[in-house]
Formats: sequence, structure tokens, C-alpha cells
Amino acid sequence: MRETWEGWLRLLTKAERFPPPNHSEQFVRVAWTSLDRSLPPRIVMGRHRRDHRSPRRSDYRTLFYFHELLLRALRGNAKLASIRLPPRLTIDRDEPGYRQWRAEIRSYQEAANARVKRLAKA
Repeated sequence: MRETWEGWLRLLTKAERFPPPNHSEQFVRVAWTSLDRSLPPRIVMGRHRRDHRSPRRSDYRTLFYFHELLLRALRGNAKLASIRLPPRLTIDRDEPGYRQWRAEIRSYQEAANARVKRLAKA
């Protein structure tokens, strides 16, 4: 996720603004093409189309993450926990607050990267 966050966030923004059934579902597909977990998985993001439904024969294991499902689950869990979420979790490029939001994301990323480096040294 640290490497593919930009595409993931872009799809989440689309999923919030253009939900099904009038628009295609947005998904992230994680496909391991080897039993060797030291090799990175193949990441595919975009609109859900028929050709993405079944894994290729070379894929050992494929996971689909649909943004609409994640959003529904998040909102349902927040409601159960009495947490009020804003109508949208994302800010689009042309909306007020976009630059500040992205600065907050960058700050979090820097802290997460520092944590990963610290753990790798240990």
C-alpha cells in the first residue's frame, strides 16, 4: 500500500463520487504469481470489467478489493461504534482543502516510512 497509495486514493475518490449502479465499480486486484512470498504481488487498479473477474492461470492467488464494499463496511462499522463520518472521506483536486489534506497524508507517510526503516534495522 505504501507504494500504490496514489492509485488507491484516486480510485477511492472516484468510488465516493461515482458509485454503482450508474458507474463501474472501482477495484484493486492483488495477484501473487509465485509461491515465493519474497516476490512482490502484481497490483492492478481500475474499473471492474468482465476480463478482470477471473484470475489468469499463472496467478497463484488473486484478491479483489472493491472500494464500494470497503466504504460500506467502514461506514457500517463507524455507525455501530457511534462514530460520525463526513459524507465523503476524500477531497478531490478542485475542492477546498485538497492541498492541506495531501500535506497531512505526506506527513503520515513520512512517519510510516521512518517506522518501517527503524523496524528493518532492528
